[in-house]
Amino acid sequence: MGRMSRQVKAMLELVRERYADWSGVEHPAFAEDELGYKYAAAAQAHTLLNQETYQSLLNNQQYDEIVARLETVSKATNLLWRRLPSRGDTAILYAPNLNQAEFALAVRDLLYGTAPSPTRLENYARYAAANRLTFSWPFPTYLLSLLHPQTDLFVKPEPIQWWLKFLGVGEVWTKMPGAAAYTPIRYHAQQLKQALNLPDMIAVQSIIWVASQQAKQRTGRLSPKGQVELDVPQDKEELPYPEQRAVAAQLLREESMAYTPPAAPLTPTPTLRQTPSMVGMAPVRRRGMDLDEVAAATGLPLDTLQTWLRAIERKGQAILYGPPGTGKTFIARYLADYLAQADGFVTILQFHPAYTYEDFIEGIRPQENSEGKLELKMTPGRFLSFCELARRTPAATCVLILDEINRANLSRVFGELMYLLEYRGESVFLAGSGLFSIPANVRLIGTMNTADRSIALVDHALRRRFAFLELAPNYEVLRYYHQQHNPELNLDPLIRLLERLNSQIDKHYQVGVTFFMRPRLPYELRDIWQMEILPYLEEYFFDQLERIEPFLWERIAAGLGEMGRN
Repeated sequence: MGRMSRQVKAMLELVRERYADWSGVEHPAFAEDELGYKYAAAAQAHTLLNQETYQSLLNNQQYDEIVARLETVSKATNLLWRRLPSRGDTAILYAPNLNQAEFALAVRDLLYGTAPSPTRLENYARYAAANRLTFSWPFPTYLLSLLHPQTDLFVKPEPIQWWLKFLGVGEVWTKMPGAAAYTPIRYHAQQLKQALNLPDMIAVQSIIWVASQQAKQRTGRLSPKGQVELDVPQDKEELPYPEQRAVAAQLLREESMAYTPPAAPLTPTPTLRQTPSMVGMAPVRRRGMDLDEVAAATGLPLDTLQTWLRAIERKGQAILYGPPGTGKTFIARYLADYLAQADGFVTILQFHPAYTYEDFIEGIRPQENSEGKLELKMTPGRFLSFCELARRTPAATCVLILDEINRANLSRVFGELMYLLEYRGESVFLAGSGLFSIPANVRLIGTMNTADRSIALVDHALRRRFAFLELAPNYEVLRYYHQQHNPELNLDPLIRLLERLNSQIDKHYQVGVTFFMRPRLPYELRDIWQMEILPYLEEYFFDQLERIEPFLWERIAAGLGEMGRN
């Protein structure tokens, strides 16, 4: 007997301990106990939150109504723990810092976005983490399961953990929701659905729940690990079944995103808004900083910042460009937060060679309908969605950071935007939809690593649409940083070495100072130099390797004083 058959048989044995003659979802007691109220909740969710209704509420800016409907649906069953609103499964609905407009868009993308649902769940988790909102598995997967019952499974951590361990794949579980775990969870749920001929994922979740509860009764107060050791079918030679692992691995490669879940399920600490200051004890980045604080945090002169901000306001968009390690993205975030102040918002996008017009502006994409089937629809891209939200806060500045902007084919990605960037305030017809204009309160800040592509290679038409703000290696920023962390450290030898090195390198490829802005620099410099700087130099001087010899660690260590001896 194959492994899956053994597992199905073992699951049925557990279910039949509660429902002795269970043979399918038609079992009267099973249907009454497990399915009736869940299907009623699904019907209510489709009435209140179907795609057309949800989009209409968004278009009319009825964000409080959206939140109220989400609360109503969450109360329709006992599946979500709600005893303490500030810490329960629906805590995000009651967060005092909840921006209802942003949240409504995030939930819209979770429920009706164009990406596979594991990726949509991943994006929702990223949104919640970036905004310091409490989140966990139950609430987003509850909504997905009610509105997409053919494809999506409600994930209640304890029974799902038990089930994954029962299957022998417990290692896929993560404490926080994400594509890396939800992809195999959905896969295994579909396998169970097919094996038992179940109508939908609501029935799958009910089977998992009943089996896990029966296993708990059978094994008393054993830990989940102990329960699984007693419950799992004892055919160890067939574990794991390779065809299932291969498919799950392929799904992970296709749908997973690089995301490290926070360590705790409640009120995670995101990296996005708590990045340590570039200069140590200077102010941590936050909304509402004055320009003096931005200058202290970035190490840039006040008059330089004022000039750059005037350029951004004059053009509407600017690009920070410079060699690696000059703090381009770091400074872009500070400028964006200063411009947005307390009422606006900031979004960051990472450009790459595969980025397209369809990703950024709009395109025809497959979308999953309520029946689990795919249909093609014209779908707004990230920039149009950003502008849609910016129009709803016209009095506030909204900033989009385009990181590594020169890594994409910008003429293709921007399309009609090339015209609108030059003629702010005008409108054009987009290729696939109607008339579009950039809201007056939108600002764009790009970053460009000149070691990837020289500014001289950037399209001339694009150059005149942006203000270009140069960032070169700034050794005074390095000094300021170590005054906070290592006030006794003599940086002169290192700075002289960097000046000598950079004098032999084209300015677009010079070595920046952020490589060396480490609080434990005296103990880490050797590793930084050998594992980060020298490989970079080997690439730059690939046909003149003899020019690297004066900068080998063995040749420079003696001249670095204390730092060269560690």
